[in-house]
Amino acid sequence: LQLDPIFMLERLVAMMPGKKRWDVQIGAHASAQAGHNDPTEKFFEKAGWSGLLVEPVPQIHALLDSFVRKSGRPIKTANVAICPSTTAGESLTFYSIHHKVNVTSGKIAGERKVPHWLSQLGSLEKERIMQYKHWVKGNRTIEDLIEEIKVECLTVPSLLQRYNIHPSEVVAMVIDAQGQDSKIVQDLSYDAVTQFRPAFIIYEHVMFRHPERQITVAHLWKFGYTCWYHNGNTWCIKLGAT
Repeated sequence: LQLDPIFMLERLVAMMPGKKRWDVQIGAHASAQAGHNDPTEKFFEKAGWSGLLVEPVPQIHALLDSFVRKSGRPIKTANVAICPSTTAGESLTFYSIHHKVNVTSGKIAGERKVPHWLSQLGSLEKERIMQYKHWVKGNRTIEDLIEEIKVECLTVPSLLQRYNIHPSEVVAMVIDAQGQDSKIVQDLSYDAVTQFRPAFIIYEHVMFRHPERQITVAHLWKFGYTCWYHNGNTWCIKLGAT
């Protein structure tokens, strides 16, 4: 029997309706609102959950914010990056794809287009973006399209405090942070002391270095999560967490 995490998530979320439940999406980009396929969003919306979408790149955050204002769902957006406690509170250099690349089409004015998902790339580590250099063809290189910006970095607890969200109200945390996912997950404790115990934690692991994948899952196992791999993401569930 092969487990389908998307089907399981849909069924479990449907059993947990209510606006006092929050999903936090770190690295939201312009969200599914801009045509990017995130299968989790429609389930959270249907359940009536509130959402906090985190996007560090200013122009993409502005686009995300404009879509959110038109939606009927109670959503907040945050124009910050999320960091482990060792570097949080600082203004850090963030590497993103230049704003001249169209967020939804991948077109560059007067030039050939690049894959539309390229604009989703952004990281505190330049080498994470350089891994996709073979997707940029012609006279340009991916380095031509990388833009350095300064971003404010917060920990997850500081983020929740800023937006007046109690840790116990967070039911899902979805992370797509271009290689920072492991650091973010391992920086947190999921117990009665912190009261931060999301029922669902989903993060991308395709950019993890060995043995980051195993170490990150082991950290979550300590707090009672069951995890499995599916299509480049790690899906973790803690039943009875909230």
